Amino acid sequence: MPVVWLSTSWPLGVQFNGLRFIMIRVVSTLAKGVFGAASVIGAGLLAVPMLIAPNAAHAVTVGVAVDGVGSDTTVGSTEFRAALGGNAVRYFIPLKPAGTPPDPCVFGVSCGTSADTGSGGRKMEMYLRFSPVQSSVPSNMIINFEDLDLIGANDPSGFLESIQIFDSGGVPITDLIENITNSFVSGDANTIQTAQIPLGIVSDPFYVRFDFLASSGFYGKNTPEFLIAEVHPVLLPAALPLFGTGLGLMGLFGWWRRRRVTEAAVATEAAVA
Repeated sequence: MPVVWLSTSWPLGVQFNGLRFIMIRVVSTLAKGVFGAASVIGAGLLAVPMLIAPNAAHAVTVGVAVDGVGSDTTVGSTEFRAALGGNAVRYFIPLKPAGTPPDPCVFGVSCGTSADTGSGGRKMEMYLRFSPVQSSVPSNMIINFEDLDLIGANDPSGFLESIQIFDSGGVPITDLIENITNSFVSGDANTIQTAQIPLGIVSDPFYVRFDFLASSGFYGKNTPEFLIAEVHPVLLPAALPLFGTGLGLMGLFGWWRRRRVTEAAVATEAAVA
């Protein structure tokens, strides 16, 4: 009977095209039989893709607030939030104090770092920079908000907030998110709201713009809110073609083995004749 074992003579961890593989050496040896000698049929490689980023720094990239697209100048401040599990961007959505122009303001540059009063209506743009990011595989962005006052989530009577997300060129990648029932949003409607957004292939560094807007039926004072935004590479689509290649190699090895066995049988029949 064939004897099959796993050899540890090769390194278990091998990296190829940004993915980690486990290499398994499979050797099949036929025991002595009618031919009177051992016949080594062959050896194959089975590459099993492990959905692990080769570098932990590339596995998840946390966005930092900057003063605009193309900039690496950080703005605002962060605060550790146990509910979010890390250091989060701390921001205030403007309530348009009396005399403030209605045009948009930029977080950390002209608004959003301290409390104000009013009834809402002024848009605040927040720019986030992500680097390093994987630019060879698709990515998703996951944003966890604490106390985002969407309809159905934390909203006090008469006070609502909304957000829309754009790429670095100003093209929307979400619709206007006003309600906890929005297809991009899930999570705890009372404390944490989570937005999950497919990005496709992104460049490094990667920038996004968040547009925040608050509206209130009364004159009031705002309170701080918090968010953590992360870009996650999606490794599975990149792994599948490589896995298919590995299966193809195993099929080729099987064909070669059958051919060798057939050739040996033909040679034996000719010798007997």
